[in-house]
Amino acid sequence: MEPLQTHGAILPQQGLTQPAEGCPSGPQPEDLLQGGHEGANPHVGTRVANDAVDRATAENDQLPEEFLLALGKEGEEKEEFGDPIRPELALRWTKIMSEGLGKDARDKLIEKYPTPSNFPNAVAPVMNAELLATLLEPSVKRDRRIVYRQNLVGNLMTCLGRSLTNILKGDINSKKLIEEINDAAKIASEIHHQDSSSRKFFALSGASKVIQEAVKNTKIDTFLFGKDCADKIKAAQSIQRTSTQIAETRKTKSTTSTMTKRQLNWRGPPQNHQPQYQQARGGQFQQNSYKKQPRFDRPRQTRPDQARPRPPIKSKSRHYR
Repeated sequence: MEPLQTHGAILPQQGLTQPAEGCPSGPQPEDLLQGGHEGANPHVGTRVANDAVDRATAENDQLPEEFLLALGKEGEEKEEFGDPIRPELALRWTKIMSEGLGKDARDKLIEKYPTPSNFPNAVAPVMNAELLATLLEPSVKRDRRIVYRQNLVGNLMTCLGRSLTNILKGDINSKKLIEEINDAAKIASEIHHQDSSSRKFFALSGASKVIQEAVKNTKIDTFLFGKDCADKIKAAQSIQRTSTQIAETRKTKSTTSTMTKRQLNWRGPPQNHQPQYQQARGGQFQQNSYKKQPRFDRPRQTRPDQARPRPPIKSKSRHYR
């Protein structure tokens, strides 16, 4: 009966209280444990006691250290770096990832490692002509960029495959092996640089012209547009605001000076002004007269001297004798 006494000591911690006087009371924990309540299930007391023991064990026990390490640390984990590499390698590869290889160096690497005869899949697959005819121009350009990147990956695999083949044959030449592995790393760095350039292109496609001009030629480092990207954008926006204010000031001064010159004896252009020449049908030009067109909504007025009847004109005839 000692385990029952232990269970009885735990049960009061679960919030069980004695009922008030005069209120009907249900079965007590002691009755459930001892089975003294009429009609009680003999397994109920054991189940309640086991649950209480499990809760107490879960609260007090801790997971082993290897489980805690597998779960990881709480909160945001800090970025952890591995063992350092040779500084000569890091310097060269970082420069390629930031600035690219250049066309000449890239073409030399591609020519240096042709596709193996038994590994034709290193070349990017060709687009089917039936589907190529249905693609729009932007899709065709994007596919060309992806094809170029796939070919670079194929050159990288060819370079590594040549090195591994020599190692497996037992033909280990340290200098040659270092050169081939370094060439593979150069190609990988070039792919890294081209992907960064593609990200810059798509990121700037929806930006304003001011921001595009400010950061399109920035140098890639740990940030895609460089660490000083914010300063360059602020400087470009400040220059844009200043130039806009200067242009507005010049426009205001020009309008004021023009109105000042026109105040004295100034007449505006005639309301019925028409161009001197206008193009007629057939490509010919005809001259417009500046005479005021007659109005047909009122009778024509004549001067008094024009209203007098004119004398008949005597016809001159020749008489031939």
